[in-house]
Amino acid sequence: MTNFIESLASALFMPWIVAALFLTGIFLTIRLRAVQFVRFPEAVRTMLATHASGQQGALVPFQAFMTALAGSIGVGNIAGVATAIVSGGPGALFWIWCYGLVAMAIKFAEATLGTHFREVTRTGVLSGPMYTVRGLQ
Repeated sequence: MTNFIESLASALFMPWIVAALFLTGIFLTIRLRAVQFVRFPEAVRTMLATHASGQQGALVPFQAFMTALAGSIGVGNIAGVATAIVSGGPGALFWIWCYGLVAMAIKFAEATLGTHFREVTRTGVLSGPMYTVRGLQ
């Protein structure tokens, strides 16, 4: 019974999810005018910047970038890439890179919407997917 459910779910959802993610990434890459390539030098400069004189903070920009990256990627994605390479061979790495290039536009759009629809209160900042969905209504 479990094999039947797995094969049914794979047949019904996997091709559609992969296509939807790729098409969304391509759409956002076109709509945002290839933001992941155009603004890449600026992202590197910001990431490698050090504290300016007179500024204080708990983290330098590189540490903040690595913390955000760790929160976004997680161990599951690292294990997923290793599993894909083992089961799919080197060709899987090509498709991971292809998707990664268009997924940067999705991540940029997500971060931009999250920043736009956040709420700043006296006690802190409230943000996340639910604030974005509520703001888009």
